[in-house]
Amino acid sequence: MTDNTKPEYLYHYTDAAGLVGIVQGKMFWASGLRYMNDVLEDKFADQQAAQFIRKRGLQIKDNEQQRIGMNLVADKINEDSSQTYTFAVSMSEEPDLLSQWRAYTPEGGYSIGFFFESIKEIARHNNFTLAKCVYKVDEREKLIAERIENYLDSIQNWAISDQESEKIANI
Repeated sequence: MTDNTKPEYLYHYTDAAGLVGIVQGKMFWASGLRYMNDVLEDKFADQQAAQFIRKRGLQIKDNEQQRIGMNLVADKINEDSSQTYTFAVSMSEEPDLLSQWRAYTPEGGYSIGFFFESIKEIARHNNFTLAKCVYKVDEREKLIAERIENYLDSIQNWAISDQESEKIANI
């Protein structure tokens, strides 16, 4: 899938019990990222965004307050990550991928295809975000930049005094 195209289907790999549960219940159960095997999964995106903001702040050479503001925002992102709850349902663009079979159905199972547009609409209707898991560092950094660039432009235009910076830091 290129950046501009969307897949026609998304596939969910599951065992027989999972398939029965999905069909009978007519729903997926999402797992809390805090309870996944890798405890950092829940915080990883926030850490990456905060790191990107800090790097961007280092590029500001002539305005100490703006640089401080950028760091305060990065700090707040890291603090607030413990206040959010993220849940995930694993889906793949690939209907027959060995790594997915091994990870989700080591004893055998099923790859269930769902129309991407239907999944997208269900997510939108329930205020969920449908997001692709990005493993390549350069792709991930590009995605982070695209998502937060507008916010960073606003932050860079802040004109705050040293006293206001200190006040914000102590919130």
